[in-house]
Amino acid sequence: MNGRCKLCGQTAKLVKAHIIPKGLYKDLRDSNGGVSKLITNTVGVHSKRVPVGLYDPQIVCEDCERLFSPWDDYAKWSFEKK
Repeated sequence: MNGRCKLCGQTAKLVKAHIIPKGLYKDLRDSNGGVSKLITNTVGVHSKRVPVGLYDPQIVCEDCERLFSPWDDYAKWSFEKK
């Protein structure tokens, strides 16, 4: 889907970008191993289970998503070392 990238401001094909990556979600589960929940206060929108990460297809273009790769890789590596 084409749209305006929230990072660079260019009109381009937007990608499904993660807000909280799947690899980090296991550390966000509750102490009983339950699945995380996305809670909202938006009228008409209900809270939902979010078992594999939170993604948004309307935030950034592919080029800008790649800018985050070094930090994503470092975070994934850091959590895997635990």
